[in-house]
Amino acid sequence: MAGKAKVKTTGRQRSEFLWGWLFILPTVIGLVVLNIIPIFQTIYQSFFKTGDFGKGNIFIGFENYKKVFGSAEIWQALINTFKYAIVEVPFSICIALVLAVLVRSFSFRWLQLRQQ
Repeated sequence: MAGKAKVKTTGRQRSEFLWGWLFILPTVIGLVVLNIIPIFQTIYQSFFKTGDFGKGNIFIGFENYKKVFGSAEIWQALINTFKYAIVEVPFSICIALVLAVLVRSFSFRWLQLRQQ
């Protein structure tokens, strides 16, 4: 069985690799600290009944989820959200399209008048 040939990297390639990681590192750190960690903390804490200021947490498992999904108010809120999204998104797109066409037509007229 033939072994894979090891590809040699030059100093320039290593330098570009390191500089690339150095430039992207602040964004990755920000993403992890500000987004990823809080998501997992929220999921973890959703299985507890919290006490005052986070002290005395009691593990209750899926009781919070049962309470939320058993509530009629939550389902009505979801229905309202979907209704709003179904109406608002196409309406906003139409308004944006009309405004873009108007701006483009006025800009062409202004350019034609200016060139004369």
